[in-house]
Amino acid sequence: MFLNKVEICGVNTSELPLLSNEEKENLFLRIERGDKAAREKYVKGNLRLVLSVIQRFSNNHEHADDLFQVGCIGLMKAVDNFDRSLDVKFSTYAVPMILGEVRRYLRDNNSIRVSRSLRDTAYKAIYAKEQLTKSMNRTPTIEEIAKETGISPEIEITEIAKMPEVLNITFNQEDEKIKQEIIELTKDATSKMEDMKKFEGIKMAEDINKRITHVVLMGIGEPFDNYDNVLRFVKIINCGKGIDIGSRHITISTCGVIPGIKKFMNEEGQVNLAISLHAPNDTLRSRIMPINKAYPLNELMETIKEYINKTNRRVTFEYIMLDNVNDSEENAKELALLLKGINCYVNLIPYNETENIEFKRTKEWKIMKFYDILKKNKINVTIRKEFGGSVDAACGQLRANN
Repeated sequence: MFLNKVEICGVNTSELPLLSNEEKENLFLRIERGDKAAREKYVKGNLRLVLSVIQRFSNNHEHADDLFQVGCIGLMKAVDNFDRSLDVKFSTYAVPMILGEVRRYLRDNNSIRVSRSLRDTAYKAIYAKEQLTKSMNRTPTIEEIAKETGISPEIEITEIAKMPEVLNITFNQEDEKIKQEIIELTKDATSKMEDMKKFEGIKMAEDINKRITHVVLMGIGEPFDNYDNVLRFVKIINCGKGIDIGSRHITISTCGVIPGIKKFMNEEGQVNLAISLHAPNDTLRSRIMPINKAYPLNELMETIKEYINKTNRRVTFEYIMLDNVNDSEENAKELALLLKGINCYVNLIPYNETENIEFKRTKEWKIMKFYDILKKNKINVTIRKEFGGSVDAACGQLRANN
């Protein structure tokens, strides 16, 4: 392997371009707008990163051309997935991506061949181990992993245990430093998310094995389209002769049926009102929720203000987080502006994916970024605690699978 050759894959390495910080910033702005020419120029301007990475593998007896091509794949993935809001240099983000692609190539093409099915089984076991560790607060046994995955512990799990090159990636000291830089970027957001989950979990654990204390009317069917029966149900469960649930522990959630809200504000009692908002503007909300065409956002917000003034009660706004749909920083800022001065709080809902719907779940760090922006703008906000996702029984999944 000759890394001092001038040309690799037809690229003259002595003539690789260098980009200034200003050029990088301008190119990335164009890339985010879908400019393919800018993407190509940005990739070419960072090819030196690929060269620096593949030099670490000079003793692997692999052709430089092959490693360079694989490294370029990692570089392009880094360009396509880089998020400037993370406040980290592109090179810090890209190097582990390039390293990962090269290592996968070397692993899959080494002299010890491992079948694709066995590798897939190994990844399945790794994922199960991570999930069980989180839920059990300890390292699971081989038998527990086998039960979770449906894999025979005597045969396949044992074979996987003999494959450290599949289950572990070994980092040298320099790589480990880069890896730690990436980890530190998300540590704060992850910590916040875990603290919040623990807090919500403790609150919910207190209600386990006790009587029903809270009821929310929502989901399939708009409550205000069945107004009389819904109010009759609320009065029954609130009655002291029945299960006696306090009115402040009962919530009616509507997608924004204005006539129902106007009628509801004249009812006695202190039953809570929640609004399925899910977008900070009419264009986006009409796309996600067609009902917005009948009851536009400006009219809905005026009705909400009227409701608050008359009842002196706080309103909850439900906001489901959909990846690259309504979860951008701009969406968060727009939402904060929309809700400024309103007595409310926002409930951010991580989306539960289903097979027959195209939407994808927002990543946790993006949810936390969205959360932080609302907090900084003095908007009361929480992130919904989830249950049932492991068996496709979480919010939104039962209807899709039955």
